[in-house]
Amino acid sequence: MKILLLDFGSSFVKYSFYDNEARTNTEMLSLAFPKPVIDADGRYEVDCRMIDEVLWRIMKDAELNECVAAFICVQMHGYFLKYKGEFSNYISWKDKRGHAYLDSTEEKALFDNGTVLKANLPRVSLRDYASLEDKEFFTFGSYIAYKLTGNNVTHITDACASGLFNVDTCTADNLFEGLLNPMVVRELKPCGRYKNMDIYPPMGDHQISFLGASALDGEAVLNLGTAAQLSLLVDEDVERFDSIEYRPYFVKGKRIATLSGVSGTDTEGIISRIKSFSKAFEKTKRILISGGGASDQYDFLSSGLERLGYKVALCCNNVGNSGLKIIANGVYPLRGTMLSEVEFVNFPYVLKKANLDFFIIDNEHGSFENKTITSLAMNARHADIQAIVRLPNNDRAMITKLADGGVSAFLLPMTNRKEDIEKVVEYAKYSPVGKRGISTTRAHTGYGVADIKEYMKCANQRMKIYAQIETRLGVENVEKILNVDGIEGVFIGPNDLSCDYDCMGDTEKIKGLISVISKACAKNDKPCGIITADKELIKHALLCGCSMVSCGSEINMLLKGAQGITNEKYL
Repeated sequence: MKILLLDFGSSFVKYSFYDNEARTNTEMLSLAFPKPVIDADGRYEVDCRMIDEVLWRIMKDAELNECVAAFICVQMHGYFLKYKGEFSNYISWKDKRGHAYLDSTEEKALFDNGTVLKANLPRVSLRDYASLEDKEFFTFGSYIAYKLTGNNVTHITDACASGLFNVDTCTADNLFEGLLNPMVVRELKPCGRYKNMDIYPPMGDHQISFLGASALDGEAVLNLGTAAQLSLLVDEDVERFDSIEYRPYFVKGKRIATLSGVSGTDTEGIISRIKSFSKAFEKTKRILISGGGASDQYDFLSSGLERLGYKVALCCNNVGNSGLKIIANGVYPLRGTMLSEVEFVNFPYVLKKANLDFFIIDNEHGSFENKTITSLAMNARHADIQAIVRLPNNDRAMITKLADGGVSAFLLPMTNRKEDIEKVVEYAKYSPVGKRGISTTRAHTGYGVADIKEYMKCANQRMKIYAQIETRLGVENVEKILNVDGIEGVFIGPNDLSCDYDCMGDTEKIKGLISVISKACAKNDKPCGIITADKELIKHALLCGCSMVSCGSEINMLLKGAQGITNEKYL
């Protein structure tokens, strides 16, 4: 299943195609954002037809790639007006004509809704029009949604930058009588379809970039694009400072405190501005530098920021694309469950019928015979669902027997050090990655192969090995574990984590650990999963970028089914 990830910037429009099931991303493609048709006297306008040409070119590419959904983020502040079926030019965020209408009495309303007073806000610059009666207002995001679905709708993270919408209610304040406004939503559900694609409400590119940087508590993100923005995730009721924008975010009760207003290439200006507002960012432990200019400007910026007392790190990934990928994973995670002790070899067919993507055969706490495990693994192949065997240990004899019997994915519980998982790789993968013994007239080959060398290469690609991070030592060593050649990714075990950290019942502590582990996975571009039935932890894990969720087990299903019978009134 491929998903279009589309990032509209004011210089370039970047997009890629993300395979949700394989967790692979195509190379980033890029088109230049159209040049203005008006750039004078404070006006900066782009012909909407030129924007349409870029959009249709990308959507044609998405069709050819058979995408089933599109997730979109957009630049801030710009807007369109529609009157009698005709669209105006795009009035860019670079447009400055609103200077004549700045009114300081509006500052508090804007401040509460996540922005600050400035000339290029639609709330200000719309006053340039003699009449707005019967006109329809579009944010850049809602315009894209309208073109694709016919619905003028967008996400609150895009809408708030206009200054027209209340963050709490997602409704316009009716400042301009007779102006029709887009529908603004918080939920990420499809707002319509374009051909065979679900189109999701466009989101603010700034919030998406912050999400993609995978910042931990106390880490600020300095994103360098056309403009530079320093952002920190804060509680909604935090003390607020003038000139800092407290933009809405994807987490309830949180805002992004953002300092902007300087060119993304003005390194001295960036450092000077951050120094001027250091009080607002006093809880910052480290600054992650990201964006298109991050690598080129890192040395100068890092030395300047370190002089101000900040620790600094380079965030190398494309944060916009990464943020959209996290959102996509949250909407389309790989969903699975656990087979804990019932020996039912047709279980894979049942799960496939229920549209699950994988299941874990628990041979750590469970007591399955090898014959049962290999029968389950072969049936999983036929049913086209992944079977992952959770091992009792990293013993060679067991791994070899199960791999030759058809198992193509292993999970090692209590992975504390890289040496633990290295053994699984060694025994489960052939040379040159591992040292798996060769025996080809077995179930795993279908009892014979024509070309052993080619088969070994394909088998190594098919074999997935996961580490389960569920101890303090595992968290401390997660980077080293992820760097082991041959490891696919990790699963988080929150129950044992809470036990080892002596924080049973402390959900916030576990959330913090989930953030740490998932960030390490994102940094190493490897998938992260979680094994839990706790909805709050699942929601947090998905927002952190976890792309696999194993929820409950066949015992939970049996208990729920049995309880359903006893609850029936007629019995």
